[in-house]
Amino acid sequence: MAEHLTNTSIILDLLKVITEAERVETKRNAAIVVGKLASSSHVHRDELNRLNGMRVLTPFAQWTNALCGDFMGSRIAGGL
Repeated sequence: MAEHLTNTSIILDLLKVITEAERVETKRNAAIVVGKLASSSHVHRDELNRLNGMRVLTPFAQWTNALCGDFMGSRIAGGL
């Protein structure tokens, strides 16, 4: 699926959802999709970096550290 979404504004759109949505569940779901896209495609990972998206995703990595330990949080933050 990730390759079908290259050359679209999906990363930007999802980052907007994360910053503008009122419901925490909506923000979390958008962050999960961004993480999956970035993990699946260097194009999406490069776009995330270009948009400084890690700044937006950092709070979600911190939540994951608290829930799943440092290994999972470092993967979401791009550590692995």
